[in-house]
Amino acid sequence: MSDLSAKELGRLLEKVESTERMMHEMSDRMSRLEAQLNTHRGLGIGILIAITTITASGASMITKWLNA
Repeated sequence: MSDLSAKELGRLLEKVESTERMMHEMSDRMSRLEAQLNTHRGLGIGILIAITTITASGASMITKWLNA
């Protein structure tokens, strides 16, 4: 590292610190996106179960009505 001037060393340190900040920001963003995905996945499963239940109930009621 003795071949680096003070100016080049300063630029290198600035780039390293900038990269470090970007990594922290991306990590935080990734955590928020994962939490959002888990929330939406649970909502999607709930909607799917509700639709299945409503459809099965409707089919049962139509079957009873036609067989009566």
